[in-house]
Amino acid sequence: MLFQKENFLGIMALSIVCKGFVVARSKVPIANFYSNAIVKAEKVFLAGIKLTGIDDVGIISSLTDIISKNMGVNMKSITIESHDGTFEGTIVLYIQYTAHLDSLIKNIMQKHQNMEVKRIAIAN
Repeated sequence: MLFQKENFLGIMALSIVCKGFVVARSKVPIANFYSNAIVKAEKVFLAGIKLTGIDDVGIISSLTDIISKNMGVNMKSITIESHDGTFEGTIVLYIQYTAHLDSLIKNIMQKHQNMEVKRIAIAN
């Protein structure tokens, strides 16, 4: 759960006990322990898009290129199913602000004009 009015910190933990990147509220005592490795974390939320269109070779590669390479958006999950020459899928994304999501949807629709792309609600 992401709390809207709280500050979050990203902590690079390189100890024997904990390795990797930890996200914690800035008021948590662990923040004091790792004070030399703290970076300010961006607030992100989960957003989903539903895609429907004509199935084609390389469609998933094209979508992931637009999302990750061109727009710099991280994906949490991707589900695509094909039925008789058409496909339907959902992609759950980590988004920083809604304008970025709108721009992403617009870019997908420009590249794939026969594809329908809709924003869907995701339970956090």
